[in-house]
Amino acid sequence: MGGRPPTPEERDAAHEQLNSLQRLDDAWKTWSDHDVVLCVADGAPVALCVDAPVATYRFVCVECGNSSPWFEVSNGEVRSRPSTVTEGVRRPSSPY
Repeated sequence: MGGRPPTPEERDAAHEQLNSLQRLDDAWKTWSDHDVVLCVADGAPVALCVDAPVATYRFVCVECGNSSPWFEVSNGEVRSRPSTVTEGVRRPSSPY
């Protein structure tokens, strides 16, 4: 998105912001309102990654790769999940 890439210190600070449950809740509400969520590190849009078998999500910047921790949403409430949530989950093979 133009400009200079974030420094390692800026990425670390942005990652800490994404680890905040309040920031995740704000980002989820923005996403749920069909609005664009922007990366706190570089202002680029983020994508929502979905791990469907365990119903968890995380935001990942499409430019710098900065990401939130995995989280779940129940009744509109965002809750953190451990980073190892997908370990041991067997994915079904594709029929194609």
